[in-house]
Amino acid sequence: GVAVTSRGVCYSKTSNPTISDLLVNGGTGTGSFTCSLTGLEQNTTYYVRAYATNGVGTAYGIQKSFKTNGGPTVTTGTVSGVTSHSAICSGNVTADGGSSVTTRGICWSTAPNPTINSNTATNGSGLGSFSCEMTDLQNNTTYYVRAYAENSVGVSYGVEKTFTTQLLPTFQCGDYTYYVAPEPGVNMYWSDADSYCNNLTIFGMSGWRLPTTDELLVMYADRYSIGGFSNKALWWSGTYAGNDYGY
Repeated sequence: GVAVTSRGVCYSKTSNPTISDLLVNGGTGTGSFTCSLTGLEQNTTYYVRAYATNGVGTAYGIQKSFKTNGGPTVTTGTVSGVTSHSAICSGNVTADGGSSVTTRGICWSTAPNPTINSNTATNGSGLGSFSCEMTDLQNNTTYYVRAYAENSVGVSYGVEKTFTTQLLPTFQCGDYTYYVAPEPGVNMYWSDADSYCNNLTIFGMSGWRLPTTDELLVMYADRYSIGGFSNKALWWSGTYAGNDYGY
């Protein structure tokens, strides 16, 4: 019996919101109306009621509730398989935040708090466990790594982990583990290469030598994990073949 001077919706993170809480005005008078609620927090439950005010007072509609979508929940797993220039990190997306996870992976940097604007490697989408390999790392360097997951709301990160790459690459042959020194970067005859290795000192380490034929075959088979193998036609072993040549 009295004209409606204000109508809209009021909302809050607690039950039974009133016009003293957050509200969106939807005009005046009778009839249907809609209101857009903006600036809401992610992954949060809100309570909402329609209201209408006239000269007598304010009346409220039945309370409804809803929960906003949020970023995914992701954890950073273990770092394993650390070499002088590579490592593997696992992760696990345990919740999608109400919106499908479109990308998941790891990000890493030599500075804390890496993001997707740093170095990244991806592995699939959706929920579940995954792992990614980090390559082209610097030797003897500390890295920071986090798992991440992305949905339509945004990007979430797991807890940061750190690891340090090996001083030099290694490989296993028989019962022994060997260090591998960087190649000199120039072509050499066998005798020069043998002498170079015998006189090499790197990182305070001496006692280097050319590999045996068996060791060289293992090194070549592991060349992607060892790194430093350029596209050359021949590699010397330390096994003498005669006439100033090795195998």
